[in-house]
Amino acid sequence: MTAYEYSQLQNMLTDIQDRKPEYLSCKYQEGYKTAILKMKSMVHSFYNSHKTNDVEPVRHGHWIPIRKRLYACNDPVGEICTVGYICSECEHEEDYEAPYCLCGAKMDGKENK
Repeated sequence: MTAYEYSQLQNMLTDIQDRKPEYLSCKYQEGYKTAILKMKSMVHSFYNSHKTNDVEPVRHGHWIPIRKRLYACNDPVGEICTVGYICSECEHEEDYEAPYCLCGAKMDGKENK
């Protein structure tokens, strides 16, 4: 289970616990409560069986700019421009500075532990 999946499961459990059936008519409230209790039980047991197992640590990285000299018409000197970025963790190339690389690294510039 990835750290993202783990956090999504935590959010789902919180969301289920916070739901209230007051907007339903009395006829459906008991069935709703039973369904929520079953869902809560299933999510909680799945959550408990995975919460300390297999959670990947967050990898950190940063984007390294790819700079090239670009020449315009009749400009012999040219101008150095950033034309893309390379991931410091896996060397994947990207056109823009995304918050995460495809390898899963969080591109915040922090050091990996």
